[in-house]
Amino acid sequence: MVGAMLWATAASAQQAFTGLASISVGAAHGGDVAERATTISGASAVVEESGWGAELDFSYAMDFAGVGFADSDVSSGMINVLWMRPEPRWRPFVSGGVGIMRVRASIFEGVVAASTTDAAMNAGGGLLVVFNDIVGVRGDVRYFRYFQTHAGLPLVNSGPFDAWRTTIGVTYSWPMR
Repeated sequence: MVGAMLWATAASAQQAFTGLASISVGAAHGGDVAERATTISGASAVVEESGWGAELDFSYAMDFAGVGFADSDVSSGMINVLWMRPEPRWRPFVSGGVGIMRVRASIFEGVVAASTTDAAMNAGGGLLVVFNDIVGVRGDVRYFRYFQTHAGLPLVNSGPFDAWRTTIGVTYSWPMR
């Protein structure tokens, strides 16, 4: 019991955290994405008072390749380190991390020509503007890239598959102790 009392800290001395959950829409573009692709994404983060935090980011972009492909999509799941300016209303942020990315393309509808799931990285930043303690708007620009080259993928440029994602969406926040 004495050990538990020594280990525990007063509630007022504990670090306060903010939870964030975002859902966004936008476009995948650039790199190996031949035509702009509609993208949906979701992110969940925990940020401490200093601005440092961790984030899970998921996204799905559909119909990214134009000429020669009947169907295509890119999906990703990333674990990121996040730094967000700990300012009440305007919160610019940077984020980067690693995860997995899946690229799929079909020459004919329903016939998969290439599909690869592999390790990837992402890096980017944006701005969160909060209206009150609960709701805000988040704009985000990120770069995604495979770590390795995959010869069977529909590449615009030589090298590993890469693309940019630009999104805007709604963020909900809540205090955590």
